[in-house]
Amino acid sequence: GKKVLNVDPNDYYGDDHATLPWAQAVEALRHYEHFSVLGGDQLSSRFLIDLQPGLLYARSDLVEDMIRSGTHNYLTFRAINSYLIVINDQIAQVPISKPAIFQCPYLTRPDKRRLMKLMHLVLSDDRLNDAPSNALDVKQLELYEHRPFIEYLDELQLSPIAKDIIIYSLCLSDSPDISTSSGMQALKKFVNSLGRFDIGALLYPVYGTGDFPQAFARFAAVFGTTYLLRTSASLEPDDSILLSTSQRITCDVFVRNGEPSDDDAHNDGKNKLSRCVCVCSKPIECSDPLSFLVIPPGVFKNAIK
Repeated sequence: GKKVLNVDPNDYYGDDHATLPWAQAVEALRHYEHFSVLGGDQLSSRFLIDLQPGLLYARSDLVEDMIRSGTHNYLTFRAINSYLIVINDQIAQVPISKPAIFQCPYLTRPDKRRLMKLMHLVLSDDRLNDAPSNALDVKQLELYEHRPFIEYLDELQLSPIAKDIIIYSLCLSDSPDISTSSGMQALKKFVNSLGRFDIGALLYPVYGTGDFPQAFARFAAVFGTTYLLRTSASLEPDDSILLSTSQRITCDVFVRNGEPSDDDAHNDGKNKLSRCVCVCSKPIECSDPLSFLVIPPGVFKNAIK
């Protein structure tokens, strides 16, 4: 085994991946250059803010690792069963089951058939692949494997609405520029996760994504890991580690947390991720208390999830 020391400069677990009450979240974000606070104190005790919102596929390596290690005993999850998308300036439900697809009011009949065939194809349904009349056969898919996914969907004659649902709601992509191979892998991951724990494919911790680092910290502590709060660490030229407490330690492996950068010098102009936490005064229309909303790039410049 190995001895593990986990240091965190904050007085809470998780650093940039924490889930915090309003007052703590405000303090955690103050060091950013473009930062302002507009009220919020009155009802601040009613909210927990994710600094790094995140979701889990019901079938994923992390879920399997948590089950195998027992870390899941320190977490409580809810399945996201309501998936929403903005269509023609209106919020609509994304169909994620066979009955929902065929009852969907905004998909055409051909779209419904092609979407179902596509979902069967990613699961390698040989009965459909062997059908001579099947327009979504494996040979056609192979021709588009390294081409943009949107071109493959165009070849299938799917409507713009159906393509938005597939790319942004089911594949969870931020851009239509993903390859067909990547798009089909993402679609397969979503479809494979449907129905494992509930109807939906995605899971969310009841008390926020900050529960992940806390759960692993508690689990690791059982096996002797030491966790230091209010302590930072830096790598020195001699490869030793200097703690903010002026202690110097040596180790075989030094893993540092990633940090968001405001430095435009590192911006390649191609990929950019912005985060916005919004507290709504009422539930989103036609949604469950826990929903996943996607706004395709056509509404704003970039996709919003």
